[in-house]
Amino acid sequence: YKGQRCFIIGNGPSLAQMDLSALKNEVTIGSNGLYKKFGDFGFHTDFLLVDDVVQTEIRGRELSKLKGPVKLASLYNAHSLSLFNDFLYFYVPTLARNREYYFEEEMYPIFSEDFGSVAYLGFTVTYLMLQFAYFLGFDEVYLIGVDHSYGELSKIYPPGKVLITEENHEIVSKCHFDPDYYKIGDYIGVPHVDMQDKAYMKARKFFDNSGRKVYNAGLNSKLDVFEFKNFEELF
Repeated sequence: YKGQRCFIIGNGPSLAQMDLSALKNEVTIGSNGLYKKFGDFGFHTDFLLVDDVVQTEIRGRELSKLKGPVKLASLYNAHSLSLFNDFLYFYVPTLARNREYYFEEEMYPIFSEDFGSVAYLGFTVTYLMLQFAYFLGFDEVYLIGVDHSYGELSKIYPPGKVLITEENHEIVSKCHFDPDYYKIGDYIGVPHVDMQDKAYMKARKFFDNSGRKVYNAGLNSKLDVFEFKNFEELF
């Protein structure tokens, strides 16, 4: 994909306010439950990537049946997916999942230039998608739907997994493009925003040093690590 551009589509609530029909003929990379929106989009993303163990367990059956995009999952999620499936598996080393040695030491974050061999975590699936886009060779990457905010949820709960209950479901329903993205009994991850910022800055450094660019073309996004672009002006 050298010389081309792609769009990484997050799962933020801003997507519900955007017309993405222009992306039908663009190369797109999505993640997690974005497939719920494919019918509204009028197209499916070219790639769909999943990593979070809890999310993959929740959506494993639907993901296994999903047809259209090239589907990628971290190898440690294979247990949640059908034995005979059309997933490609990427490798995240055990060390890169160890909080004591990776997340709390100076080695964090590591950015992989060879996603086909190894990938590293950055407290958000978007960091994995950026490594994947880098590996594929795109010159320009545009982020949309990466709102970088969980609203009231992150004000009430500390970073980590939160059980969704009747009491907090209304707050949770505002965290994604679909109010029914999660159901009561599921778990949602409250982000470590400061750790995400470190990962995004690392990704920007690698893209910049290779003469390539990442832009934020989302709506009402709080992610200011990347230069903002007007989505509609890209077409």
